[in-house]
Amino acid sequence: MKVETKDLEQGEKLLTITIFVDEQQDYLNRAAKILSEQKPIDGFRPGKASREVVEKAHGAMAVLEKAIDEIITNTYYQALKQEKILSIGQPKIEIKKMVPDNDIEYTAQVALLPEVTVGDVNKVKVNRSEVKIEDKEINQIIKDLQKMRVKEQLVSRAVKSGDKVEIDFEVKIDNVVIEGGSAKKYPLVIGDKMFIPGFEENVVGMKKDETKKFKLKMPADYKPDLAGKEADFEVKLLSVFERILPKIDDELAKQAGNYKNLGELKEQVKKNLQTDKTAKADQKFEVEILEKLMELSEISQIPKVLIDNEKRKMKHELEENLSGQGINLKQYLDRINKTEEDLHKEWDQPAIKRVKTALIARKFAEDNKVEASQKEVEQEIEKMKEQHKGQPEVEENLKSDSFKDYIFHTLTNRKVIDLLKEKVSD
Repeated sequence: MKVETKDLEQGEKLLTITIFVDEQQDYLNRAAKILSEQKPIDGFRPGKASREVVEKAHGAMAVLEKAIDEIITNTYYQALKQEKILSIGQPKIEIKKMVPDNDIEYTAQVALLPEVTVGDVNKVKVNRSEVKIEDKEINQIIKDLQKMRVKEQLVSRAVKSGDKVEIDFEVKIDNVVIEGGSAKKYPLVIGDKMFIPGFEENVVGMKKDETKKFKLKMPADYKPDLAGKEADFEVKLLSVFERILPKIDDELAKQAGNYKNLGELKEQVKKNLQTDKTAKADQKFEVEILEKLMELSEISQIPKVLIDNEKRKMKHELEENLSGQGINLKQYLDRINKTEEDLHKEWDQPAIKRVKTALIARKFAEDNKVEASQKEVEQEIEKMKEQHKGQPEVEENLKSDSFKDYIFHTLTNRKVIDLLKEKVSD
């Protein structure tokens, strides 16, 4: 392996890494084995075909493509150690040359670890939030459980508040249907306030097959080009369902999870709330400690790539969050009337703060000789191996130096937080 380095601006360095053919062989052998397990070859049991046979069946490039991630991940960390470079964050990797039976060449743009002087943790004063569970919180969750078991019955009367309806609707401004402004057989619960103010009120009193036209002003916080404008609505009522809620009693408790009675259900809800709120209070306490310590600490110039990496993490976290709610990033941006560029600008300061707290935690660990032991790392990896038995590709990744490094830093960070909490608590 050959490594060439070049200094860049803003505390960054460019590494050009060449992996010689001989150094690639073990990686290629492992990749061929995994590929033959995933795509068995006639005449061979899965994973038992030789690399030569696999390359003949699937192509040498397919084997190299399967191996390249492990090659880059491991050799990148070897290059950092070889050049004694203290980097932080994820590198920007660009493959320059990747051809079978040839040297591989790639570049890695890395952020150099800034100089950090950690402030006096004994001067940090943070009060842990007291966790309280109120009856109204418990009752709200019970009501949510009640709503989940609602029964719906088709009725022939006019719409009342609390009913569920199915409607066709169309919304026009200046005789043009707005984006997302039409739907067929749209389900709507009257009283949930899912539409713009005034819409549900106009549906109340309608009967099956009735069509109604009315005008409403779009809300001031709607999409900028439509906010405040008058819109024409046309709604056709297709069906009305009366929603019958079960009683909040012992029977509901049994249906919700085989609880003996309502009192036992409420007790479990209280315990769940206690666990959730305690976890959030702990997280808030930890964040406040790091933020207070950040105010007392000094950090040299932070590389731009480090801030950009943090923004990418924030975007990924947001997408994961939205996915759990059943929407994507574009739909979310449309709802809040913002662009992805707007988000990136808003994330400037939060990203810098997150980077600074990570740098301080790392330096605090170094100053206080806090780190996970090799035994702890191995134990954590063994747990993960048990969880991923029968997944050869994952099992191979768990053996890599880069993954061990990741586990080491994760466990070390936990120890840092525990020590900080202990010092601040004292």
